[in-house]
Amino acid sequence: ENPDEAGRYSMDVEYGQYSVTLLVEGFPPSHAGTITVYEGSRPGTLNDFLGAMTEDDARPEALRRFELMVNEVARHAGASSQSA
Repeated sequence: ENPDEAGRYSMDVEYGQYSVTLLVEGFPPSHAGTITVYEGSRPGTLNDFLGAMTEDDARPEALRRFELMVNEVARHAGASSQSA
């Protein structure tokens, strides 16, 4: 959408996940983050959505590490079966 004189803009978006990229003339694109718009999401600023907690934020660190270990074991198992 086109910004107003103060640089403000608004847009309506469908539910889903969006990758937000900052484009400034003369600079390379910069990934600002990923936002998720849910059916029950309230209207808000882009900063509101960029700062919102996700399911990953609520997952305990120990569980996150366990999931990484499981994925690593699965990757090694797949590599072992291919070399046999």
